[in-house]
Amino acid sequence: MEKPLLHIAKPEVTGMSDAELDRVRRDLETIKDAAAAELPFGREEVKRTVLHGLLAVPLAIWATVGPGTYMSVAIIATLIAIVIAGSTLGAKCRRQRFEHPSRWRECRYTILGLLVGGPLGLFGIFWLVANGTPPKTMMGLALLAPGIGFCLVAVFSSRRRSYCGMGAAMVACGAAMPYCSDRQIGLAIALLFIVGASTAAAIQTWQLKRSEGNHGTD
Repeated sequence: MEKPLLHIAKPEVTGMSDAELDRVRRDLETIKDAAAAELPFGREEVKRTVLHGLLAVPLAIWATVGPGTYMSVAIIATLIAIVIAGSTLGAKCRRQRFEHPSRWRECRYTILGLLVGGPLGLFGIFWLVANGTPPKTMMGLALLAPGIGFCLVAVFSSRRRSYCGMGAAMVACGAAMPYCSDRQIGLAIALLFIVGASTAAAIQTWQLKRSEGNHGTD
């Protein structure tokens, strides 16, 4: 049976130290990344995705039993918490950019997308408000546009199938937003993150298992 090209022998056979083996493994990860063979996320990123969904659970509870007068404060607090969690993950990806270059590159793409899409989105919101668009309709459009974009990315990039989780949730929430009451807006946004993050994490887990299975048969 022919041995795979990227085969690492046991330390007792090669006489290599653990440090040398770790270096070889990092080099192989870089090679796999250059060949688009490594997924742009790992187990840690899946856990963070689940965390993003859990951070919206208090908002869902507040929207169900809490006073509706403070709903906007609860929504803003939830968004800030999710941004902080995402920032810590970005910082970790930067520290490990040499060990996992594909994850760091994916993080850079996300940051670039926010820097470009954020100002454009704000401009669109201000333009819609100035032209008399109802606030709920405006919020729906603000969710629909990026949601459709995420779904398209998932369709055309096999490594980013998990984007359809959050994308589909954003499309559904955006379509329902014009028909929501003030209290229901908070619940809809909470469900967006809970359902979207859970679906994305499930897809990521499936992709990781599939990738590990493929590597095991090499």
